Amino acid sequence: MTRGNYAVRRGSLVSHNHEQVTRAVDDQTMWRNCSRGSTAFMARGKELLAAERGGRATEAGRQAKTGAGAERETGRCHGEQQGASTERGATGRNARAGAQGDGRPMLGQSTAGEMEGDATLEQLLPIFLSLLKDEFPDVRLNIISKLDQVNQVIGIDLLSQSLLPAIVELSEDRHWRVRLAIIEYIPLLASQLGVGFFDDKLGALCMQWLEDKVFSIRDAGANNLKRLTEEFGPEWAMQHIIPQVLEKINNPHYLYRMTTLQAISLLAPVMGPDITCQQLLPVVIASSKDRVPNMKFNVAKVLQSLVPILDQSVVEKTVKPCLVELSEDPDVDVRYYAHQALRACDQMVISS
Repeated sequence: MTRGNYAVRRGSLVSHNHEQVTRAVDDQTMWRNCSRGSTAFMARGKELLAAERGGRATEAGRQAKTGAGAERETGRCHGEQQGASTERGATGRNARAGAQGDGRPMLGQSTAGEMEGDATLEQLLPIFLSLLKDEFPDVRLNIISKLDQVNQVIGIDLLSQSLLPAIVELSEDRHWRVRLAIIEYIPLLASQLGVGFFDDKLGALCMQWLEDKVFSIRDAGANNLKRLTEEFGPEWAMQHIIPQVLEKINNPHYLYRMTTLQAISLLAPVMGPDITCQQLLPVVIASSKDRVPNMKFNVAKVLQSLVPILDQSVVEKTVKPCLVELSEDPDVDVRYYAHQALRACDQMVISS
């Protein structure tokens, strides 16, 4: 099969598929159609690649039979594989030979990766990118939910070159559910791109989510930092995450300061007792002096979560005095959570 015929057939199939997806979009059934469309898009992409492989194998079998001739017993195709010994076996074996009987190269294994990559770049990827920019947020959301399957089709090179800019743009989408879907995809993306590429392209995004106006985004952003630390390790986190997180405790808005406390409580088990004691705990203790009651009772909750991580001596000398002070706060909620944390400290002493 020639490259021209291949491109025409592939373009026809993809164009037909794109028309069907477009025709299916309806204002009243958007979510249902988008869910089906995103799944169908991925399935169709794999079908097209499978059809291409099957078509090349069949064509190669027909062409190889003409060149088997006198070399049926010991013939070689370009010196790489043994020729067919019978007409019945010629199709299957010569489909993998990678050359025609007259010596001209054909579309075989040597060019399969290149052809599939070209087809993906020219046909499937533009459609996918256009759907990521669709005017309906539900379309964007459903396409994002299939990003892990997209990686299997387009590969990591095309992912970093073509898809990453769209992901960065969607990370600031005006619809918070789209931003949330991107956040949940970041750890997988980071593991595939590697730590160096992640630091250059996506590191700043992970910090800005901690100051999003929507609580669900801030919450997901804090959990995202924990998952990244688990992926890249505490040493990486000490250099790229911890300093920036701790700086946000000085944010004028108490909601963002509370998000910092949440991030500390999530990161502490991953970072270990030494870093928690030296870097994280002092910030939490200082926050107990915050003027906002919500901050103070969240300090009590965070201290309670840190008790199992810290050494008993640190709990007795640093954590408990802070909790005792909070237990005498004028605010009823602050006193309640402080007493809860103190009981947790006492139970830990008894159990040890």
